[in-house]
Amino acid sequence: MAGRFDAAIAFHRSCHTRGSNSATAAATLMRSIPGINLVEIGEAEQCCGFGGTFSVSFPHISEAMGRLKLQYLRAAQPQVLVGVDTSCLMHLSGLAEKEGQPVKHMHVAQVLRDALKNGGLL
Repeated sequence: MAGRFDAAIAFHRSCHTRGSNSATAAATLMRSIPGINLVEIGEAEQCCGFGGTFSVSFPHISEAMGRLKLQYLRAAQPQVLVGVDTSCLMHLSGLAEKEGQPVKHMHVAQVLRDALKNGGLL
């Protein structure tokens, strides 16, 4: 792939990608972009706690699950959290912002766009 994206990224595997190859495909795509260092986060398959009406029905559990995910994320020290599910990214980013420790997040499509821009293709 032409282009470049210089960053250490953590890829969030959304619950809705379970049972499909979409998360693996997106992570493989991220690894193919020059400049990306894909860092693994602990319990990568663990839900962020936001899914569907879960966060509304069980807000305290949802928040606790998100905070646990953020602990693993911070331990990995990526520059950017990347995913394919904007609701997960918004949930985790909102919790991080609430804690006063913002997390930069991007959708996979945004990373691809910026990588192509950096390659002079857009």
